[in-house]
Amino acid sequence: MADFLDQLRRLSLVVVDDNATHRLIAAEALRGLGAGRVHHAENAAALFDVARAAPIDLLLCDWQMRDVDGITLTRQIRAGETPLPRDIPVVMVTSQSTAGAVARAVQAGADEFVAKPYAVATLAARFEAVVMNRRPFIRAAAYVGPCRRRRESLEPTLRRRLFDDAPQAPATAPWAQALEATLVEVRSLARTAVARDRATIRRLHTLIHGAGADARAHADPATRAALEGLRHYIDGVGASAAFEGKVIETHAAGVIEMLRHADAATRARMAEALGHMVRKRLVRAAS
Repeated sequence: MADFLDQLRRLSLVVVDDNATHRLIAAEALRGLGAGRVHHAENAAALFDVARAAPIDLLLCDWQMRDVDGITLTRQIRAGETPLPRDIPVVMVTSQSTAGAVARAVQAGADEFVAKPYAVATLAARFEAVVMNRRPFIRAAAYVGPCRRRRESLEPTLRRRLFDDAPQAPATAPWAQALEATLVEVRSLARTAVARDRATIRRLHTLIHGAGADARAHADPATRAALEGLRHYIDGVGASAAFEGKVIETHAAGVIEMLRHADAATRARMAEALGHMVRKRLVRAAS
């Protein structure tokens, strides 16, 4: 984290939002994290003026804007139709947190996705991802933007149990990419959540239930079962003293890995291992 904050102080950022209050809140949050230079832009034209005047390193861009919305703006940047570098990191902000919305942001070339209302810790996690661990930038005929495959950490012992020699899946479908992005947000929130933190745990609950609904519509039985296990955990412990953010973080990482494995038997084995972990924690919480 110290390295990230040191890097953040060196960067020039732009908050792009047609709502002046939202721009101010976001800018103050970034300054509170230690951002060195934070510019404001009320629309795409104002952003282009800022970009012509000084180098810009990173964008925090609202989706719902008049004239040119965030998705269109991101596509224009990735197509090289603006004064900004095509590969500039873009963090998309929106009140839409559905899998379909995440998929559209991913397809447009956004690096990260933040759903309103967001905690400062969530914003920090997204910025840390693009500043310290940005995914490779892809320039292809059909897509320009950060690689849409994410690599998420997982506890080493559980990783060995689940994934050693497992066959890798082909490129994921848009619904799977959207589900993965939701689970990445779950993991980020879980890292900062503590027992009795009702606001954060309520947000986790909403995200997990939404992911489960998306899985029921699209995913195979093993992935659906794994997400059901995650839902049972959040429903079972709630915001009580038994809540462990690490359980949700590890479980979400496991489901992300499942989305990348094609073999049905392997996915079933992953789901069983994750389910066993959740059952143990729920028994412990009840005792």
